[in-house]
Amino acid sequence: MSESKDGGGGKNVKLTAKWQLNAAMLSRPVDLSTLVTMSQQSPEEFLVDDTMERLVSKLLNTESDQVADKDTRLDVLTILANVAALPKRRAKEMVRDVIDGVSEWFESYMKEQDCKRDDDGDGSTSDPELHKGMLLLLARAFNYRLKTEDVLELTDGDRRLALETIVGVLEEGETYSTELKQRQKPATGKVAQWEHELVCHRYEKPLILQLCRLVRGFTHPATYFQGTGEDLELYSVDKFSAEMDGLLAIALKSRVIEKLSVALYDCLFADLEEEEEEAGDENYRILLDESDHTAIVGIHTFIQNLYFYATSNTEAYRAHLLADTLLVPRLVLPYLDRCIYHTQLLNRRAETYNRALALGRDEEGGEGKG
Repeated sequence: MSESKDGGGGKNVKLTAKWQLNAAMLSRPVDLSTLVTMSQQSPEEFLVDDTMERLVSKLLNTESDQVADKDTRLDVLTILANVAALPKRRAKEMVRDVIDGVSEWFESYMKEQDCKRDDDGDGSTSDPELHKGMLLLLARAFNYRLKTEDVLELTDGDRRLALETIVGVLEEGETYSTELKQRQKPATGKVAQWEHELVCHRYEKPLILQLCRLVRGFTHPATYFQGTGEDLELYSVDKFSAEMDGLLAIALKSRVIEKLSVALYDCLFADLEEEEEEAGDENYRILLDESDHTAIVGIHTFIQNLYFYATSNTEAYRAHLLADTLLVPRLVLPYLDRCIYHTQLLNRRAETYNRALALGRDEEGGEGKG
């Protein structure tokens, strides 16, 4: 927790989250940079008072742009997301309670700010910053158990905005913040000097894997047809094909496959390869776990469904996958390499087990004859 000298007797004053919020509320628009830094360094400080509730009620929900502009609201989402990243169940529960206080006005504000369409004809949006911040917050608060339907609810059923939001978070892969660092300590005749420093924070692996699983739902028929008969009439096959055509156009324009491939490689294979090199044994390999396989299969399903269900630009899409992306070297080949190694390992174990069984039977047979 930060401390400061008061102006009187030199007594230390604890700069709690509540104290810093009170100080920040004096600025217009409110500047929350110090609270963002605190949420990254000491997120547990936000669990001891009503600071999070006030951030939502006084800043996120306010209709005054003079009090809270877009950057202020993004900072609020960032602070809450940092607190929700704590592994404590109590922290996530408290953040979920705070999220329940988000007003309908702010939901409309998000859509108004993020749903500004480009004029190139494919219906893509500008950078959905607020939706990305909210998605990051919800994913952490609900312990990385969001469903595709939850993301669609966040975007009011706009599948294109939802996909762009997920891809945007994956593309970033990290957040940046400005932290205050002391450059010079106070001394006789000199005052302390502080400076702002840009700090990078990588997204956690569970978040990346969850986003990959969510992507699959945007091209899965079950997301569109949740029954038979009446549902099929309400949402026709032609409309489903039109949605797939729109998603494929976005995939081509924004290089979705490229971003997914690079993000998943950095999250899974790059770290594994680095750890294997540090081990110094060329035969040492690390196996993928079940969640890794689930994420990769989800991305593969998304890629295939776009090709299977779209009715236009499929040839351009196929050429794009093979020639214009890093899908093969960054996702397909590393994954196949891991699977082949795992298969060989299982075969060796099976052969060893069979030899052990055969040896045991031979010994039993020899004893019987004796």
